[in-house]
Amino acid sequence: MKSFFNFLQKYLLPPLNKVANTKVVRGIMNASLAAVPFTIVSSIFLIINNLPQIFPFAANFFKNTILRFSNFYNLGNTMALGSIAIYYSLAVGYYYVDEYRRAGEKKLNAFTGSLLSLFAFLLTIPSISFKAGASQVANAKLTNGVAIVNGVSLTNGWITRFGGVGIFISIITGILAVQLYRFCVNKNVTIKMPQGVPEGVSRSFASLVPAILVGFVMIAIDLILAFFNTDLHALLSAPFGFVKNLTGSWAGLMVILLLIHLLWIVGVHGTAIIKNSFINPILLVALTENINGAHNIFAGDFITCGYSLVVLVVP
Repeated sequence: MKSFFNFLQKYLLPPLNKVANTKVVRGIMNASLAAVPFTIVSSIFLIINNLPQIFPFAANFFKNTILRFSNFYNLGNTMALGSIAIYYSLAVGYYYVDEYRRAGEKKLNAFTGSLLSLFAFLLTIPSISFKAGASQVANAKLTNGVAIVNGVSLTNGWITRFGGVGIFISIITGILAVQLYRFCVNKNVTIKMPQGVPEGVSRSFASLVPAILVGFVMIAIDLILAFFNTDLHALLSAPFGFVKNLTGSWAGLMVILLLIHLLWIVGVHGTAIIKNSFINPILLVALTENINGAHNIFAGDFITCGYSLVVLVVP
């Protein structure tokens, strides 16, 4: 057993420590933690909406009282978990820039990075195709509350890609937007205002060129993918879907818990590296799917229960 731990410390700890200390991983981890309150808020309103199923003996009472206001409090769920990708996008941009600021790039502004990240993500929302020499957007009314309006997919009247399915794309576009922002700032490709101009005005003009660059790059990506009759979300749905399915299995859960505790054994914060950085976004996707009728049993805090169980069984 001692030789096994020595092997972990020699070959596993150094590369994982490097991964844990990269700016992008820390940015994603902090963004994941920032999104937690919105999942809790959403859960509160979901519980209210499911009171008749929780207490069937009082179903008629709930239907005649609190459920009459369901269209109001369901807004809490829609704007929290149903818009989780927006919060991820803002948080990734903010915390990723903040990591570079901590490293000495003081010219960067975390809030500007946050806005550019959201801008890049929003440019991926409509699905636009290129056929017969012209761009086209789809309009269709599908089943089960799903529709497409001007290329934007809607589920129960809300933009589908704002929910869990957009989390991975928001992370990728956030990273790309921040790197484009850094390029402009570090190469002095910005508009500088003279001294005496209010800081807010100067900051807005400083972010103008990065915003233009982000816009052109994202539109170019959309255009290239449109020639192949796809978009960024559809292109990455297969690999990310495979990862989600893998982590949603019993074997995947056991591997995740094993990795977390092996890292703890060799002195690395396994929960921060494995769960907070990589697993939480996947669990949020699964949780969003459950709201729409799926049955992902490992969504939400199921893995936390498994983690706690292992801690109790293996002191």
